[in-house]
Amino acid sequence: MVGALAAEAATASEPLVPTDAVDIINYVEPLEWPRHSTVTPNWKRFGPRAGIDLMGAGRQGPSYSVKLSTFNWIDFYERLGGRGLLQAARQQMRATYDYMLIDSRTGMSDTSGICTIEMPDTLVICFTLNEQSIRGAVGVAESVRAQRAAASRSSAESGVGPTRLFPVPTRVETTSEADKLKAALDLAKRTFAP
Repeated sequence: MVGALAAEAATASEPLVPTDAVDIINYVEPLEWPRHSTVTPNWKRFGPRAGIDLMGAGRQGPSYSVKLSTFNWIDFYERLGGRGLLQAARQQMRATYDYMLIDSRTGMSDTSGICTIEMPDTLVICFTLNEQSIRGAVGVAESVRAQRAAASRSSAESGVGPTRLFPVPTRVETTSEADKLKAALDLAKRTFAP
């Protein structure tokens, strides 16, 4: 989707592609649940719009990693108006869906920045209970807070406001020694406290 937006913006006669050029529906796939089952859920009890759609991380194939690593995010944002296009996609998703779950890469990168800074109202940061993972997750949380604050100060129309952050420890071993578990949880609480 982002590649198509960039191509359209680069070839548009106007400096920026109008935000109505964003149509996420072209990139989502309605899911059958459970897949290949003779039993289907009664979606009607959830309302007329009930269902689950999936927007994959990209069209996987031999050229995907090359496309991803060579995509010029700076050009997309600065010259092609990428932030506005992504905000239009965000608004379309908010108008279409009740909930959106976005899985992001670990750490900070151009693509994870979109998932952690541009899109969410709520950010769930998952980490394991070891010092390196906790400190890395806190670093991501601090970076997200600082970048969203800077974006909201620089443009009142950026669509970027405060994000609720929820740190969630994962792979918590309930069979490990109680003292180790308590120490790791205490470290996570102290480190995420700010």
